Amino acid sequence: MKSLLLVVAVASPLLVVATLAFYGLDFSVFEDERRTSAPRRPASDKAANSVLLVGASLISRGGWVEELERQLRACNPDASVMRLAKAGANSAWGLSSLREHFRQARPDIVVVAFAGNDASLWRGFPVFVSRSYHSKIIALSQHHGAQVILATMNPALGREAWERPGQRAYRNIYRDLADELGLSVVDATAAWLALDEETRAAWLPDHLHPTEEAMRHIAVPAFAELLQPILCPGN
Repeated sequence: MKSLLLVVAVASPLLVVATLAFYGLDFSVFEDERRTSAPRRPASDKAANSVLLVGASLISRGGWVEELERQLRACNPDASVMRLAKAGANSAWGLSSLREHFRQARPDIVVVAFAGNDASLWRGFPVFVSRSYHSKIIALSQHHGAQVILATMNPALGREAWERPGQRAYRNIYRDLADELGLSVVDATAAWLALDEETRAAWLPDHLHPTEEAMRHIAVPAFAELLQPILCPGN
């Protein structure tokens, strides 16, 4: 029995370390983030009207998506921005839901944002699994004629960051896939980096979900900057 307890005592920490390694262990939230951020790529010249935002609670919450649509309609009256999102969802849910969605609709642009929950120890997957699901989401969307854009949202802070010890590695999945496949990236990280700590804390009161004010100040401009040239070519 003592031998068994000794084995468990030795193996348990190793198992924890191995699990965290699979999830891209890195408790730093902002360090070197600027260096790993991929620049935005030029938008496609192809005209488009419909945008589908696919993600979790950061997509499903609040009125910022309607504000984004309002701004896009200022230059394209036919612009529409729809949500396919569920609180707590990850990229596996995203892939399954997109398969169903494409049976009914054909959006011109699909914007994918699952990095935050894929990084979660409770809701997500190891980095290589997340990358695989995202690759399938991209292939599925392109097969149905949609232009794919990947979106990194805000970082998790405090206790939410401890649940996502590898969150930076998951944001880098998007940057790596964008580089490899020639995709565009809505990367809001720089805007969050530019905030002072007091503002950042006020705009992330639960350490994960931005306030409506934050989404209108950070998410809406970041998305609009990339989407307007696609939906409003020549403007």
